[in-house]
Amino acid sequence: YAEVCRGSGCRKHKTRIQKLMQTLDGECEVGRTKCLDLCKGPVVCVTRDNTRHLFSKLRGDKLREDLRHFVRTGRLSKQLKKRRKKKLKRR
Repeated sequence: YAEVCRGSGCRKHKTRIQKLMQTLDGECEVGRTKCLDLCKGPVVCVTRDNTRHLFSKLRGDKLREDLRHFVRTGRLSKQLKKRRKKKLKRR
């Protein structure tokens, strides 16, 4: 399952978010979530094997394909590892 952040910082990346959702369509269920408080959009939370994986700045065709590969196989590319966030910021 993948959730795309719908906070104001991510919403301004409307085209990128649409491309992300198209990339993941058919790979997993895709929804939207409240602001994930990372503010470096677009931000996606992928739940795989009961573990949440947060990724920010998912911009560009290569990163979208890397995310699709991660959803399919569970393997992170080097570039996707750089975009992975360990924790959410707390206000």
